[in-house]
Amino acid sequence: MGIHTVGETVIRPTVMPGAASRAVQRTLEGPCGGARLLAVFPSAVYLAAADGTVLALVTSDAVRLPNAVVLTTERSGSPLTCFVREGDSAACGAGALRIGTLGVHVARWWTPRRPRPPRDRAALRAGTAGLAAAFRRGADPRPGLPGSGRAALACLARSTADGDRAAAAAAAARLVGLGPGLTPSGDDVLSGFLLALRHLAGPAGPAGRAHEARTATTADEGDEADDTAWLGARIQVLAAHGTTDLSAALLGHAARGDGCAEAVELLDAVAGNRPLGPALTRLLTVGHTSGADLGLGVLAGARAVLARRQSR
Repeated sequence: MGIHTVGETVIRPTVMPGAASRAVQRTLEGPCGGARLLAVFPSAVYLAAADGTVLALVTSDAVRLPNAVVLTTERSGSPLTCFVREGDSAACGAGALRIGTLGVHVARWWTPRRPRPPRDRAALRAGTAGLAAAFRRGADPRPGLPGSGRAALACLARSTADGDRAAAAAAAARLVGLGPGLTPSGDDVLSGFLLALRHLAGPAGPAGRAHEARTATTADEGDEADDTAWLGARIQVLAAHGTTDLSAALLGHAARGDGCAEAVELLDAVAGNRPLGPALTRLLTVGHTSGADLGLGVLAGARAVLARRQSR
């Protein structure tokens, strides 16, 4: 490691423990290699490993992304801004990562939490209606998705419900990379949409399965899962060259069913497993508009799930 100097102060290398997501375990336990620093913020640093995996090194009070290595120190302790600078060299592997004068060794692993399935169809309808009402009242902050993106999102939900893959892919292409920032609004909306398709379509238990049997066949459920997997794969292809490295990585995690803890809580609420209001309030604190855009995507995805079951 190098040594930073700030004025007359010499900042020496520091090693800290971290808790790493199992979603990036293969990269972190693989051979040590160089990494590319993507962005530096007071509560999060993003880097891309040699194999293309994007990792987030975050403080304990930051948003816990599914690709995060979480420090034990809060942002107020300045664990990142004291030791990491834009342009610093970085490396990861062999159970650790290094950025600038900060080294982090993986002390333990955590698994991104998944939401519980909908309690039943009535609960999903009620949760979806409640979320729609919250956005009609004016969520604060409001989603950053522009008008053109809202039209594309409506088309995406409609074509997904109809099982029209070509139209869904075309609509998704209009959303990928739409907007400024490390995670553009169009990508945040797509992440919420994919998470909703993955987690809100399945029945909850014996009662839920009995209810589903009256409205859908096993073949229908298989078709829906195939369509969701296909759309997720298509969006990942579009994102590879159509948006930022971080946003493309998060879209990949969403396609596999993993999102930040705040988005998972909202999915649980829409599914009828927890109160909606507190979950939405917490999600809206994520980023400038990222939380609101994620919520808008969850709403569109929930509507698509309900509509496609009614149409089959």
